[in-house]
Amino acid sequence: MKRALVLILCLLLTLYTLPAKSAGGGDGCVELWALIVGGSFDYPHQFLWDGYYLYYLLTRRYQVTPDHIMWLYWEGDANEIEPDSIDGVSTKTNVRNAITSWLKTNADGNDNVFIYLECHGSGFNITSGEYPEENYDANGDEGNEHYNPTCGWFGVDESLLTYYGQTAELYYDDELATDLNEISEYGNLIILIGACVVGNYTCHGGGFIDDISGENRVIITSSNETGVSYCDTDYDGYSEFEESFFDALWGYNTTYDGLGGIITHWDQPINADFDGNGRISMQEAFDYALENDEAHLMGLEYPWLDCDGDGLPTYKNGTQEDEDQPPANVYLEAPVCAMKTLTNGYFYMPNIPGLCRLRIELLFNDSRLEGDQTHTSPPYETISHWPSGTVDISDLVFVLGKVGISEGSAGWDYMADVIPNKVVDVSDLILVINHIPSSGNYITAMSNVVVIFNNQIQRSPDSYRFIDIPQGAKNFTIYKNGNCIGALVTFWRTIQF
Repeated sequence: MKRALVLILCLLLTLYTLPAKSAGGGDGCVELWALIVGGSFDYPHQFLWDGYYLYYLLTRRYQVTPDHIMWLYWEGDANEIEPDSIDGVSTKTNVRNAITSWLKTNADGNDNVFIYLECHGSGFNITSGEYPEENYDANGDEGNEHYNPTCGWFGVDESLLTYYGQTAELYYDDELATDLNEISEYGNLIILIGACVVGNYTCHGGGFIDDISGENRVIITSSNETGVSYCDTDYDGYSEFEESFFDALWGYNTTYDGLGGIITHWDQPINADFDGNGRISMQEAFDYALENDEAHLMGLEYPWLDCDGDGLPTYKNGTQEDEDQPPANVYLEAPVCAMKTLTNGYFYMPNIPGLCRLRIELLFNDSRLEGDQTHTSPPYETISHWPSGTVDISDLVFVLGKVGISEGSAGWDYMADVIPNKVVDVSDLILVINHIPSSGNYITAMSNVVVIFNNQIQRSPDSYRFIDIPQGAKNFTIYKNGNCIGALVTFWRTIQF
């Protein structure tokens, strides 16, 4: 009788329930948007090759589609790069428009944004004690950060050198800060500032941190505030810091064949997954780069990282400045959705382009755990709901709020589709109600687990619990020891090498 009354109440409430909007203004789907800015006419191939490595990394390793990448290069397209990969010339106007218009329009509250600025830079040079006149801190926002015996304490703005033809256009730190603030919605914003030394123009990338630091932002610079960063000292085609940083994300040591216009993979796998979770965070890539950046090891450059939004480098010259600040556990790769169904182990493939992998997070053979969909903080920043081990009122409220929503509609969440049929309906609600209250334990051991896809391809999870999704797969069933078993599964766009 009690359950019948609850069901009647729930059905009445659904008449007044509107589809929920994803947190942060997002569409519920995690995407990666990238802006690559390369260039100066005096080191044309260096900027081109570094930019191409990132483009190659994003499109091959992370399965980012070209329409989610804008690549601006100082001379526009180049014959040695694959067709249509470069989108325009890296003038100051184009760079600013890419941030304030293209990224602002496309990114939402679920998405990660990656900006790679590889240009010459200018600022205060600690070696000479001088700075370009045009970098004088007119508005005083830099404070008294440098000292010269002649003029005492003073502040200096940093700038990047974008180019219109062979004419330098200074893109100041204050301008970049203003432009970044135009991107009103994003999950995480990752900014990598790299450059190479030439003449009196050096990087000074670390000096941008106090201007562009902010919440949910990771700022990585190949040099500190007053020094330089170096291009290709070992003649393998890449700037030193970026080479190690990108290698960490790619998983292999690589070089660029400038004559052939191709990226070469040496048979030297790289494992920067220091915490063993199967993903490479920005912190792990930074740590790996510090240990393998030849210019840094020779004392020529000092990369910085900021991840706490306080305007100061969290990791400065290889040392953690703020001991209480957790590492920058932000990832380019993240699951785009999660699904937990029934003990029959059946799942359909989400209608999301580019899915390459699935990960079996938890297993269960206790039917009382059917309907346990939420009430625990997820281990991924891109997933909103995670089972708690108990079916309770929180699960009821969650599923109730999704009744009537089908796959692809606003407010859809795969975790609410308990009985997997691509729509949340009364049957999902009844199942949850019938299991309140109940508790159980999940299984984490992946021994003897097999996934059979609709095309009869069978695969077992690797040591990280990942399984590559075969081409054309529409659905699959999970087995353990020859028997169907329930599971919590996350779906990914990235390829595991």
